[in-house]
Amino acid sequence: MSSPHIDEIRRLKAELASAKQTIDRVGQGLNQLELQMGQQSPAPPRQPVTGPVAAPTPAAPTPVAQAVPVMRPQLPPPTQPPSALVAWWQRESTIVRVLGIAGAIVTLIGLVLLLVLAVQQNWFTPTLRVVLGTALSVGLVALAWRLRATERRAGRSGGSAVALAATGHAGLYLVVLAITQLYHWVSTPVGLALAGVVAIAGIATAVKWQSEQMAIIQVVAIGLLAFPLAQSPGLAAAFVVIMAVGLAPAHLRTWPRLGVVNFVTAGFVLLTATSAFGTRPHEALLLTVVCAAFYLAGIGFSVADARRRRATASGVVAAIASGLPWLAVAWDHGTATAVVLLLVAVVIGFAAFVLTPRDRTDGDGFGWATMVTPTLAVLVLVTRLPGSWDYPAATLLAAATVFVLVAGVLRAEPVAGAGAVLSATGLLSLLPLLLSSFSRDDMADQPWVPVLVTGLLAAVWAGSALWTVSRLARMQSARSASLVLAVLLGLLGLMLASVATGVGVGRSIGDEDAGFTSGHAIGTIVWMLAAAILLVRGLKRAEHADLGVKLALGLAAVAVAKLFLYDLAALDGIWRGAAFVVVGLLLLGLGIGYAKALERAKAAADGVTPRPPSALHGPPGSSPKPR
Repeated sequence: MSSPHIDEIRRLKAELASAKQTIDRVGQGLNQLELQMGQQSPAPPRQPVTGPVAAPTPAAPTPVAQAVPVMRPQLPPPTQPPSALVAWWQRESTIVRVLGIAGAIVTLIGLVLLLVLAVQQNWFTPTLRVVLGTALSVGLVALAWRLRATERRAGRSGGSAVALAATGHAGLYLVVLAITQLYHWVSTPVGLALAGVVAIAGIATAVKWQSEQMAIIQVVAIGLLAFPLAQSPGLAAAFVVIMAVGLAPAHLRTWPRLGVVNFVTAGFVLLTATSAFGTRPHEALLLTVVCAAFYLAGIGFSVADARRRRATASGVVAAIASGLPWLAVAWDHGTATAVVLLLVAVVIGFAAFVLTPRDRTDGDGFGWATMVTPTLAVLVLVTRLPGSWDYPAATLLAAATVFVLVAGVLRAEPVAGAGAVLSATGLLSLLPLLLSSFSRDDMADQPWVPVLVTGLLAAVWAGSALWTVSRLARMQSARSASLVLAVLLGLLGLMLASVATGVGVGRSIGDEDAGFTSGHAIGTIVWMLAAAILLVRGLKRAEHADLGVKLALGLAAVAVAKLFLYDLAALDGIWRGAAFVVVGLLLLGLGIGYAKALERAKAAADGVTPRPPSALHGPPGSSPKPR
């Protein structure tokens, strides 16, 4: 037995001895406690034993140690645990929570109706209305604290106190709204400050009671109150963002659901505020600054969440929800400003992704979340660049190529996912251009340089995608499908580039039709050359040899089909004959190469190494060597 095994056995023996000593001490303590309880409680009466008793057989006296009798107290019979299948209306906590929430909602509606009726009927003076509303709200909050203390002494944790406190705080919000926008006693900034004080008091109550539900109610109330109280999209957005940033430490530590509600509420308020961007140009700067601060705060919170532990729902939602208002406000700006803001969003997202150390054992939720905003920013950027609407495929494929290459360098699947989204969008926008390349009239109306650039970018994207897939470990299962897709799209891009080049050359010499036909003939020949290259590589390499051969034969079949179904009718003159001759020669070469490969494979299977002809016949003038 090796030394490590002996050390392990000794360590386990030591732990076992320590555990035994601990169990002995616990047992002695329990015995002493039972003796003390037995001395305090009266001993149960002994029942007399009736009936004949057999006389014991005399035997040699043997000293036996008498055991000390242990008086065990009579414990109450164990109660049956509540069944998990008890109906919801038979559960005390559920009934209390439902009734408390219903009561809070009804009370709040009653307060609003009374306030509206008092204003319509001119009941009391405004000062008396505000005083009565404040007194009622404060009384509800005080009653909630008293009820909470009673529940804690009774060992209950119902939701009645939370519902009462939430109703009281809602009444205080209504009071603040009344003195700010109804009676105009205070200015809007002062009213927002008073609402912030009420919100801070509610959050402090939630922290004291350890009630996440109470904190969520405060967050939702802030979001609902922002626009009626501020009467300004910029001020409402600023108020909500300040409260959201202030609440971040609370849900970073213990309340993840509060984080989700917090950032979703703030993001919704900011998106609503940006919808008024065009009607209030004087607030453009304020909205831009607020959205920038919210995006930085969301990314910062998500980074802190990822550094502390694995990415949680609140961190993921913060990274996504904080970026959407930034994109919305960038869309509303002019072209130059929008491009700058969108590029900044891309840089911030990539910086957070690269520079944040985190645990990626079970996936990278933080990385996927931080890539959402850069991906959407690139899509928005394509729509804002001058002239990008005419040829969006070129811009999208260029951006997708950059993302795919970065994913290969970093070996990062989230970046590859962002590149896949951009690639899919770019390839969809490439389809109309590919279809138009088969029509003489459509190509006559197209400027050939953008079409040439788009085709070359498609080919470059295909090579980048193949390289990146080979470097990503988790994408090896999809490597075959990626190889087929990349090769086909790359060859389509090369055909598009060859047609555009032919059209450009034809225009320069005054014969555009000849240029169109030559471009398609060259495209077909390029397809056959690619099939030959794939076949040679597939036969020489054991890895993916079957896929390479199948892909080469399939590509050769597609090239021949194009030759007979399209080129035979669309092409004319020397280019049609040249296409058939070159493709036929390449097919013969493919057949000869494939036959030799099969011969080598058969010889290898039989264990015979095929010799070249010089080894069979020897030098000139000598007799052949016997086999």
